[in-house]
Amino acid sequence: MAGAEWPRIGRLDDPEPVVSPLWGRYLSAHWLDDCLLVTLDDPSGRANKTSDLFKTEFDALMHALETGLAPAGLLFRSAKPSFGVGGDIGQVLGYAQRGIEASLADSEAIKSLFRRLERLPCPSVALLEGTAAGGGWELALACNARFCIAGGSIRLGLPEVEFGLVPGAGGMLRLPHLVGLESAGRLIAGAAMLSPEEAFAHGLLTGLAADGAALLKAGLDWLGQRPDQRRPWDRAGYAIVPSLSYDGPVAGAPGGQAAPRALSALATIAEVPFDEAGRIESRCFAECATSNEARALVGLGFYDRNRLRHATDDERAALARVGRRLGCVKERLTLPSATGPDDETPDEAEYLAIAQAAEALRILGEESALPAAIVNVASVEQAGFPRRTGGALRFIAGMGTQAFLARAETLARRFGAPFHIDIAADDAARLLSDAESRNHQGETG
Repeated sequence: MAGAEWPRIGRLDDPEPVVSPLWGRYLSAHWLDDCLLVTLDDPSGRANKTSDLFKTEFDALMHALETGLAPAGLLFRSAKPSFGVGGDIGQVLGYAQRGIEASLADSEAIKSLFRRLERLPCPSVALLEGTAAGGGWELALACNARFCIAGGSIRLGLPEVEFGLVPGAGGMLRLPHLVGLESAGRLIAGAAMLSPEEAFAHGLLTGLAADGAALLKAGLDWLGQRPDQRRPWDRAGYAIVPSLSYDGPVAGAPGGQAAPRALSALATIAEVPFDEAGRIESRCFAECATSNEARALVGLGFYDRNRLRHATDDERAALARVGRRLGCVKERLTLPSATGPDDETPDEAEYLAIAQAAEALRILGEESALPAAIVNVASVEQAGFPRRTGGALRFIAGMGTQAFLARAETLARRFGAPFHIDIAADDAARLLSDAESRNHQGETG
């Protein structure tokens, strides 16, 4: 079992679990017969994220397994209600702010960890008692087998394009091999989150179980069959089943550039060796992670919606009130004609976006206590503002306050009141900054 250089690993029923100096803050490991049961328990919050700490401890565990620790099999489970929800978004954006090469290296790093898992001399099993999304699902896909509790609210999948991103930890590599290129395209570009029964029907789960005890038994029974741990793509003579590339449209796919970028990358990935395909995925991930669209969608999807996850009655009333006001803008507008100077004739989308954003700025001027999250979420979810912008206030900030006010004034000269904003540039910038600050003051975790 463990080599002399590794600390003793306790059995699961030990009253005092042994903590390794190499892992133990995020990952804990216990012997279960001759198999190693690894438990994920992210100390940073309520859900397991593939954070830098996860990568550090997973690397130490892989090194032990590569250099002396020799179980008959590995089982991964979670101490939290979900198996894993994906990357630590703050760290993902932090790498993105440092540039495309930093994001690419981050994707390569976690992909390398999961590739090392695949190449171990022992098979691995993911035991899913809760949702596995993003990097959590990619860890499960890197295991030889996946068992999940049936029914309930569990969902499994890769929702990254919903946030302007694409999978970056091997999801785009393994899905085409497991379900075929066309199904992989639909699942990834459609940000599909499958029920356990749907995932089983797709061939993504090895089996279903009624409860946690049955789940563990299923995993141990499967390992007891001493299966070949080599993945199909690592066996001699293997070739991916030929398939036509799938380039959409994808029913239900979120708007924006992430979905078509994912489909384009998948078409190339299917034609090259597995490890070369990994570099294609990493490049696609980095290009998306560093895009303005991803910053906007992550801001809306993670920060604004999280801020309002436990909204007060007053905040829910404000969401409805702001949504109604911004929705009325669309109802009152008359679409512009195609005549006039080019710089004064907006297309329909810009015309509506500028008018609604102008109203959003007026609302901030009137209701100084509103956090930005309320205006952004209400604009998208209730008033139809383009989701890829991250909401009306992010749209203004993305243009730059002065540029937005200048464009609105240009439109006001021709189209009148909907575009007129009686707020100075410095005051508008302060309103946006203060509203964003109130987001953080009222965060609910």
